[in-house]
Amino acid sequence: MIRVDNVTEPPPLWEIEFRVADLTARQTGIEREQVKPGSRLLEDLHIDSLDLVELILAVEEEFAVTIPDDVGKDVFVNESPTIAALAQIVRDRWGTGAPTRKQWLESSKPSDQRNAAPFTQLGGVLDDVGHRKEPLFQKMADANGTSAIPASH
Repeated sequence: MIRVDNVTEPPPLWEIEFRVADLTARQTGIEREQVKPGSRLLEDLHIDSLDLVELILAVEEEFAVTIPDDVGKDVFVNESPTIAALAQIVRDRWGTGAPTRKQWLESSKPSDQRNAAPFTQLGGVLDDVGHRKEPLFQKMADANGTSAIPASH
């Protein structure tokens, strides 16, 4: 794996295409011979949305570029991108540096905020005996499908 940190001039587009195709094959488990510059990610390579996100993250790491979030969304709105189109995005974003995602890996801290709206059903308290005397729900219909809720006038 060749790293491309601290390089100011991007390599030729054909080289980026070749490396994006290699990375795509490795990431998805698709035979390298099937991954060509003109291969469409969705239709030809059958890359689903989760695979696409993982591929974009791998491309960012491999090429030390930041790919905007809307690139992944555009796949499902516009025409399906190809390996060549992804390579062009890498070339266009060259030198932007890989994003830092440490916060994704950190465990979230519990919030100190209490719920703004307190639990109000049953007066906010479920006593040990009250729920045993009657059901906590009202049937919507009987076994025949007849409404069990009285009609309001």
